[in-house]
Amino acid sequence: MKKSVSVYFCGGTGITIGYHADLQNLKSFVGFANPECLMIDSSDSNIEDSDYPVYTLISSDDGFGKEREQSLKIANQGHVNEILNKLVPNDFNIVVYSISGATGSVIGPKLVKELMIRKKPVVSIVVKGVECKKTAENSRSTLINMAGIAKSTGVPFIFNYHDNQSHDNLTDVNELVKTNLKALLILASGQNTGVDSTDIANFINFTKTTKLEAQLTSLNIFVNLPEDVSQIKAIGLISLLKDRSASSPNIQTLHSAFGWYSESLLSATDKPISDIHFITDNSTIGTTMANLSKQVEHYTAISKTLEDQAFDFDLSEADISL
Repeated sequence: MKKSVSVYFCGGTGITIGYHADLQNLKSFVGFANPECLMIDSSDSNIEDSDYPVYTLISSDDGFGKEREQSLKIANQGHVNEILNKLVPNDFNIVVYSISGATGSVIGPKLVKELMIRKKPVVSIVVKGVECKKTAENSRSTLINMAGIAKSTGVPFIFNYHDNQSHDNLTDVNELVKTNLKALLILASGQNTGVDSTDIANFINFTKTTKLEAQLTSLNIFVNLPEDVSQIKAIGLISLLKDRSASSPNIQTLHSAFGWYSESLLSATDKPISDIHFITDNSTIGTTMANLSKQVEHYTAISKTLEDQAFDFDLSEADISL
């Protein structure tokens, strides 16, 4: 049976990705879950005329301008409850947001935390953009907060991570996020053989099937696996294969599940279909945090230089009436 997936696009970046992905077109497609979407922002400034439902935190044309502290003061549990009443969670849920801005970096993790508490499987797709000191600080603070949520709830915080600085332009990032959104909608469609909703729930909350503690955990989605997959040490692996005679990838993992695309999907398209591999691991978290700390230090040093070189005017002769 075709299942539904709730997708929450949060903040300016999340909403831009949502409009770009245009998941509504997939509702009639065989092999994909039915996407139920909600656009969430602090104001109306990023909202376009479309069929997508919208939730705004405040009635204003202006947002928080990357001031995460302002968003923290406004976004509360009442907003979270209203959002989840407006778009009711499903058996699988996706929250999309930037960790570098103000609105998405606050309301996104808050939604994820509440979904965890309600025992609803959830994956974050997050984008990091380090354009200045403020966004570097926001990114670092948001990842620390996400790790804290995993600790406090006892549920792994699973996130698919995209760094703007690793791509030539924002369109490339939006396309990659769109591709990963589609992959997750295929995974949670309920139309595959061999992988069901329990397999997916255990993949996300790996504390049920391993001895690992809940933690901030990366989700990588591969169409083409690295050549030497035997070097990968994964927490969990789910593979969706097109060929029932194909062997599973030789990946060292604590938990795995393998399935096959539905025959209806394979027969519904004449386009080539690739295997998809979903892998969770914690190997890059430390490097990511170290890089963010270096970026914050870099911008702090620039700020200090600018403060030191500012000319100290003698204002005793200034005409204050001007």
